[in-house]
Amino acid sequence: MSTIRKHRGKWQSIIRVQGHPLISKVFVSKTDASRWDNLTEVKLRREDTGIAKIKYLKFEDVARRYIEEISINKKCYKDDKSQASIQ
Repeated sequence: MSTIRKHRGKWQSIIRVQGHPLISKVFVSKTDASRWDNLTEVKLRREDTGIAKIKYLKFEDVARRYIEEISINKKCYKDDKSQASIQ
């Protein structure tokens, strides 16, 4: 989905496509903004751009890594490890 708005005397084009980061660019004329907007949105939908989809880590992986790498140096290591195994 794309949006064009007047921002600080210029035209800002904002593109939001699910699974991709938000992309915005500022133009002097509204026609330039709408032209760029249409082309970029089509490229994103066709996956032609070099922008990769965002891949988020699972919370379970982050918690396991924390316990294995950071918590091992703390006094509460045994407590953290036992709580992780309960859940």
